[in-house]
Amino acid sequence: SLHMQRLLDHQTEFVACYADLNNFKPFNDHYGYWRGDQMIRLVARLATAHCDARRDFVGHVGGDDFMLIFQSNNWLQRCKNIVDEFAREALTLFDDAARQAGGIQAEDRHGVPRFFPCTTLAIGAVRITPGRFRHAEEVANLAAAAKREAKQSSSGVVLHGGGVDPALGGLAASRALQDALAA
Repeated sequence: SLHMQRLLDHQTEFVACYADLNNFKPFNDHYGYWRGDQMIRLVARLATAHCDARRDFVGHVGGDDFMLIFQSNNWLQRCKNIVDEFAREALTLFDDAARQAGGIQAEDRHGVPRFFPCTTLAIGAVRITPGRFRHAEEVANLAAAAKREAKQSSSGVVLHGGGVDPALGGLAASRALQDALAA
C-alpha cells in the first residue's frame, strides 16, 4: 500500500487490480499445501511476467490474494493474458481424473462434499484518476469489491468505473460501483 499511496500523493493515474483464485480452498484441501503453494507461485510468476517492471507493481497480499498496480496503458490485455495463461497452466497441477471431470470432489466450508470446478483466477480492476481518492485503503477496498464481482464473471476480469470492451469479451462494470465512483 506504500506504493499505491505514493501514486495517490503524486496525483498519478493508475489501475489497481485485486487478483484472487476461485475454488482454491478445495484444491488446497484435496492436494495439500505443497501443491497449493505451487499454484500461488504460478500466479506470482505469471503476474510478474506480464507486468512491466518499470511501470507496474505486483504485491502478495497473503494466501491466494495479489494486488497488481498498473501504469501500463495496455493493463487490460495484460490482465487478460494472466487469467488465460493461468487457466491453461493451472490444469497441470490437477490429476488426470480431475482434468477429465473438469474439477474435484471436496468438502465445502460447511463440511458438505460437493463438486468444485478447476481453480481459475479472477481479477477485479479499478481505474484511479488523480484526486478521486486520498488513501490507499480506499482504493484497496474498492479493488476488493471489484474482485468479488470478477469471481462471478465468466471472463475472470472485471473493470469498475469504466466501459465494457467487447474486444476482450466478458468485461463487466458494476452499476452500483460506477455510481459510487461518479459521486
